[in-house]
Amino acid sequence: MRIALDARTIYRPTRRGIGRSLVSLYQELSRVRPDWSFVLFHRGQGAGPADWPTAGMEERLIEMPGDRFDAWEKWRLPLAAWRAGADVLHCPGNSCPGWLPVPTVVTVHDLIPMDSPELAANTERERFIQGVQTACRKARSIICPSAYTRERLRAEFGPYESNIEVIPWGAPPEPQVTESQIAQVRSRYGMDRPFALHFGALAPRKNTAKVLQAWAMLAPALRASRLLLIVGVDESARQEMRQQAEALEISASVRIEGFAAEGDVPLLLKASQMLIYPSLSEGFGLPILEAWAAGTAVLSSDRTSLPEVVGQAGWLVDPTEAKTIAAGMQRILADADLRQALVQAGQKRLTNYSWPTAAAQFARVLEDAASQHHQPRLAA
Repeated sequence: MRIALDARTIYRPTRRGIGRSLVSLYQELSRVRPDWSFVLFHRGQGAGPADWPTAGMEERLIEMPGDRFDAWEKWRLPLAAWRAGADVLHCPGNSCPGWLPVPTVVTVHDLIPMDSPELAANTERERFIQGVQTACRKARSIICPSAYTRERLRAEFGPYESNIEVIPWGAPPEPQVTESQIAQVRSRYGMDRPFALHFGALAPRKNTAKVLQAWAMLAPALRASRLLLIVGVDESARQEMRQQAEALEISASVRIEGFAAEGDVPLLLKASQMLIYPSLSEGFGLPILEAWAAGTAVLSSDRTSLPEVVGQAGWLVDPTEAKTIAAGMQRILADADLRQALVQAGQKRLTNYSWPTAAAQFARVLEDAASQHHQPRLAA
């Protein structure tokens, strides 16, 4: 079978959760279906992964100046998939073209733009809703990484729930790192003390402002002996966050940095004492699995998909209350036995999240979509 993939998130200069998960999924898919071929369509903004498998993989650049009216996705992608002789097109970015000459499977990771107050009157939000609606009407199957996302999708966009599959993302392997590599990454980020890690952003849902407030509430002696490292913050937001840290009088124990290199993420997780992840809205929560794989304790939100992923293997907090975030930080940072217990529970829970299992389930969805090529679609 021949699979076409919208691979734009893989080829972005800064690859984030969706792009990283796609790499892992397709690496494993090429193993469980070695006789399949894959055509990866992209726009060439960045390089593909250095360890991307070559057997059965064909990378195709579709150049296009600008992208008025989403023409790349709406017209260029489906036409290219059809011309490539694809049996199935996989659109992994919450939407798909309205014109589908090839049976299509869509991954809807989350409905975060619908929950973001800053986008309430924004055309981006409306475009997102239209994209999900199109996927519900046109796709052969929709894949969600969590039951939470599936239930939200059913509630907001029914009655197309019969073709929704839940396939959780897989866990990364334990990072194989040396003490020298750990020392180097500590030096690069100025970590001369034990530290906690937070993937931050100015976007309210990442809750970085509350993380800073909570850090300011820690016992002074504990805060003086630790650092808070915030990574993933674009340049325009860094100054605002640093000003907040100054106003809270915690600048001496806080480091706010830009996007960490992809290779640095497992090193930073391995070196840190805790991942602070009190997000207000997620469709899954891949950094939690990455933290457990690295042997790091997790503090997470009790909202949206995160309790489903964390189970009893992390410290869950109300993300709207800085005091509860601070209390969790205090307990985890001050108690080595608690950190170890959380790590052990997390690594045990990792057995629920397997890329081979996810790839096998995904392969069956693709096969089912291809087999329905001549069957009528659901009514719009």
